[in-house]
Amino acid sequence: MRTTLDLSDAAYHVAKAVAQEKKISLGKAVSQLILGDPSTKSPAIIIPDDPTALPIVRFGRMITEEDVKSLEDEW
Repeated sequence: MRTTLDLSDAAYHVAKAVAQEKKISLGKAVSQLILGDPSTKSPAIIIPDDPTALPIVRFGRMITEEDVKSLEDEW
């Protein structure tokens, strides 16, 4: 579907970086950022039915406590 989006500067730069990194169109990058990677069939954003619950956002792999500690050690 072809449409026009009004993105914030930050959102545009993120989508553009993803598009360049994956060598895909900007539209496909926006779709993947919203819906998740189509090969995993897993949405990037899950909106709970409970209106008081926060949305769940998935970005690649889960960050572990060990990942955080290793980055802290580098600083």
